[in-house]
Amino acid sequence: MINHHQWNIESATQAYQENRLQEWCVDYLKHEGNNLKLAEVLENLENKVLVQSLTLEPLDSLNIQVGPPGSNRKWTDNDWEYNISKFIRLIDEGWVPPPIITTDFWGNPSDITDGNHRCEALRRKEVQEYWVIQLSNKAS
Repeated sequence: MINHHQWNIESATQAYQENRLQEWCVDYLKHEGNNLKLAEVLENLENKVLVQSLTLEPLDSLNIQVGPPGSNRKWTDNDWEYNISKFIRLIDEGWVPPPIITTDFWGNPSDITDGNHRCEALRRKEVQEYWVIQLSNKAS
């Protein structure tokens, strides 16, 4: 992980207030977020995917889409527990994770498209709610 301080709640909130949250998301996803596919989707205006909001949401209302083998989730991470442990350690060291990104791509607006590991680590740390950026591909 690099540059933890650039991708935080404060910078996301400032981007939201300046109507630059979509740009913030693309920049984050291309760098620390390491989610180039989602960054490409957001950059391509023909996709009509828009950032809808930045809100504090209950973590138990979010749908994690990634999990360990046998978890029956959309995607499998063979290193799930290792990755969760890494995030918990970073949180214990004072790292404040970037907002979780959810989308309605698969029909439910609470499906996590970026931040599955962050969400699980925060849940295990008994955090009740966290900042969420909601993406939508539905016409507003």
